Amino acid sequence: MSIKSESIATQLFLAMDEAIEKKDRKAFMKAMKDGRLHNCVVGNEQYEKYLLSLYKRALNRFIDSED
Repeated sequence: MSIKSESIATQLFLAMDEAIEKKDRKAFMKAMKDGRLHNCVVGNEQYEKYLLSLYKRALNRFIDSED
């Protein structure tokens, strides 16, 4: 993976993580829908696992916030 791809993935992961902490669904979806994310994550098992953990945290956070 190139340094540029790592940088993009890190930037998007941080944006998603921050959105989860702030319970900001729109910001999370914006980062998640960024077309570059898929290209940066596919083929990198560590990034795939981290992205999956972000999705799980987001589900828990956003579902719990609906109460």
